[in-house]
Amino acid sequence: MRHTTACHMLESGVSLNVIKNILGHEHLDTTEIYARLSQAAIDEHLKKWNKKWLSSADESSPNFPPDSRKYIIPAFLR
Repeated sequence: MRHTTACHMLESGVSLNVIKNILGHEHLDTTEIYARLSQAAIDEHLKKWNKKWLSSADESSPNFPPDSRKYIIPAFLR
């Protein structure tokens, strides 16, 4: 029950520090044992990140090679 609660809270965007306090843990390391993201949540976060940072490339252009998407560097990393 603690594991499920921690996972649902984390996936809902609740801070790990808040979850730590709710579960009554002294150390954040203990909370991290319970608070693991599901693969679906990880995929959703990556999808949002990719949309935010990688959608600026014009993939419809005939000069945009199909395999070059993996080489696009987001502006904040340049």
